[in-house]
Amino acid sequence: MIWRLLSFHCVVPCFNEAAVIETFYSAVDDVLGPMTLDYEICYADDGSTDRTWDINGGLSLSDRRVRYAALSRNFGREAAILVGLRMSR
Repeated sequence: MIWRLLSFHCVVPCFNEAAVIETFYSAVDDVLGPMTLDYEICYADDGSTDRTWDINGGLSLSDRRVRYAALSRNFGREAAILVGLRMSR
């Protein structure tokens, strides 16, 4: 039996990740982009105080596979993961 992955959902909780979020996006795109599968990256900003929200917003405007949500304050990693899971299609 051959298994084929048709879609991939990457949930990323973020807290003050402005310095690395674009590098992470590029790395995921480099790996998953050439594959013949549909994927999305769901960023859940857990109340960051840096530019994480702005960067995620820019990525979502330039790439339809990127989705993001911003929590009103820091609720913790588990809450951010839950938001990302609920956001995934």
